[in-house]
Amino acid sequence: RFPGCFFVILIKFSNKPIADMSVPDEFLGTWTFDKHEGFDDLLASKNVPWVIRKVVIVAGETKKFTKLGEGKWEAEHQMATYKAKYEFTMGVEFVTRGMEGIDHKIIVTMRGSTLVETHQLLDKPNQPLEDHTYHIEGGKLVQTLRNGDIVAKRYFKRKN
Repeated sequence: RFPGCFFVILIKFSNKPIADMSVPDEFLGTWTFDKHEGFDDLLASKNVPWVIRKVVIVAGETKKFTKLGEGKWEAEHQMATYKAKYEFTMGVEFVTRGMEGIDHKIIVTMRGSTLVETHQLLDKPNQPLEDHTYHIEGGKLVQTLRNGDIVAKRYFKRKN
């Protein structure tokens, strides 16, 4: 105990309820892979075999965000050998299969002007949650991924 001392904890909440948050229009549309920074290192840190890392990097990816109306959106992630497409509502958890064939529990939110997908691998419930974040920088969609201290950025150009 610390006599005469007290702690103040400040928590900042958005002034919008999660249900009222929306994906900004600048995210909507189709985006094609342009370049990456540190993605190979990130995949290696997750024990992805060398050959698969090279295929994933060379294959590129297309991302598409669509507004469906009534507070619903759709995200599509497509590579040569993989396609994930799911509908989401801000702040509502859902389950979908990831690229590695593992089911993910995902919740999508906004932090300021950043779209955040928080993933939990269902076969590894004790593993830390992963945030996949997206923001717009210089007219490009930037995806940021982290594994511990390793950070990767993937840049996408608008297709349409």
